[in-house]
Amino acid sequence: MTGFVTSPDGLDTAPARPFPAAELPRHAGALILDVRNRTEHQAGAIPGAQQLHAGRLAWNLGTLPRDREIVVHCQGGARSAAAASLLRAQGFQVSELAGGYEAYAREQQAPSVSPV
Repeated sequence: MTGFVTSPDGLDTAPARPFPAAELPRHAGALILDVRNRTEHQAGAIPGAQQLHAGRLAWNLGTLPRDREIVVHCQGGARSAAAASLLRAQGFQVSELAGGYEAYAREQQAPSVSPV
């Protein structure tokens, strides 16, 4: 990220509330943005996710949709928090996947339990 702020006055300082992987289907229609590097993405990815490394995000804002939600994720959650912050500051509709791809992969492996 480049730049800095001298005061939080006028900025939204409320923390983002990432949602759990089990809720990903509720975000149908969103762009799933994988901010991991290409090698991580190729090793395993959420179906339909677009890969754009967090370090290149600021230079590629024009390629991202402003008319729909963007769900950001990385491997565990740290890089996506920084990426989501940048996107929010630029006016994008952003949500974060709690726990990143690791949480998604665990959710996919979890056995489904039917209510009795």
